[in-house]
Amino acid sequence: MGFGAKEKNIAYHVKVDYISSDFSEWEDSELGWVRGVFNYNGKFEKKAMPGKTINYGTTKTEFEHENDTVYDFFSYIRAEDNPQEILFYYSVACQDSEKPCNLDVKQEEQKAKLLMESVTFIEPSSEERSDEGGE
Repeated sequence: MGFGAKEKNIAYHVKVDYISSDFSEWEDSELGWVRGVFNYNGKFEKKAMPGKTINYGTTKTEFEHENDTVYDFFSYIRAEDNPQEILFYYSVACQDSEKPCNLDVKQEEQKAKLLMESVTFIEPSSEERSDEGGE
């Protein structure tokens, strides 16, 4: 989903992917598959919260003009007690590099983290769990 504040010359892109299987064995390998999804080589910031663990990452892509810089904030969120995961992507940039843009990167990062931390996993019903076992 993309959205923006045209009068502020700011463009947003937010994407959330839900995964209902457990890739937790990859967590020990420094979240290698998540790195591939986000094309990220940095270190994840890990935060344990009630019912979930969040691994945050950020990137900054610079182009010729300063107002063309794109800031990406993303996370891999895993439910604590059941096989559910979220890939969350939040991107912000100036919409038109030829116009003034007052982008507060720290504030945008706080917004992204607030959204990511607001994710709540719902316990799968017993019917859904029995389907996973092939019954």
